[in-house]
Amino acid sequence: MQEIIVFERAKFWYEDGILFCKLFNKDINHNLSEKSAQNYINAMSKLCQGRMSPFVIDVREAKGTYTSEAAKLISNSAKLLKVRL
Repeated sequence: MQEIIVFERAKFWYEDGILFCKLFNKDINHNLSEKSAQNYINAMSKLCQGRMSPFVIDVREAKGTYTSEAAKLISNSAKLLKVRL
């Protein structure tokens, strides 16, 4: 059975060797926080189970921005560096 991890503004799942990330947010004033970014990283790492995987990130329904701390955390995450292609 496929595991799906859902947050208030994001959904993550692993299928056919690909990690899918769907971000949804209609509030243009919303900023992705460092805490949310860490939760997303943990979910992505859990779903990949240490396997190097391509990511498909769907942001078509996402508005707003992210804090610089959140951006740095995602781009430099040791957990994600181990699993992203």
